[in-house]
Amino acid sequence: MKSVIIYSSKNGTTKRCSQILAQKLGDAELLDIKKAGGLSLSGYDTVMIGSSIRMGQINKKIKKFCDENAQELLNKNLGLFICSSMEENINRDFNANFDKSLLKNCRYRAWFGGEINLKKTRGIDKFIIKMVVKVFEKNENKNLPQINEKNIEEFAKIMSSK
Repeated sequence: MKSVIIYSSKNGTTKRCSQILAQKLGDAELLDIKKAGGLSLSGYDTVMIGSSIRMGQINKKIKKFCDENAQELLNKNLGLFICSSMEENINRDFNANFDKSLLKNCRYRAWFGGEINLKKTRGIDKFIIKMVVKVFEKNENKNLPQINEKNIEEFAKIMSSK
């Protein structure tokens, strides 16, 4: 069974999560959507697609890829994952960004957590992230977001089982 992880990463978190997932799976091909032009899914049984969330939206290239390949993805062992700092928005984020048929037919979908790294951000993104950090700092019950390796491990286990 040949597997591919297709991801988009703006500041590196989704890339790191995808790398962790690939390690846990052991034999999955890792592919940045920026380098996936003309990718044929015919050689893959399992397709895992992941993106970060920015302003409630997944990456445009991931969205376009899913829309253009929706019919073929319905015939794959499909897994979807999102990296974000807001776990409480995960259902809304999936429903707003992926076609209902893909969500209905995917084997598993998961939230992999997120990170806040001011060193990797610029411009308006940096301003927004500083505001988010302030919200976390004011709320004593919230910790800064982290990658959730337990969720990645569970995703890998489910996607690799028959």
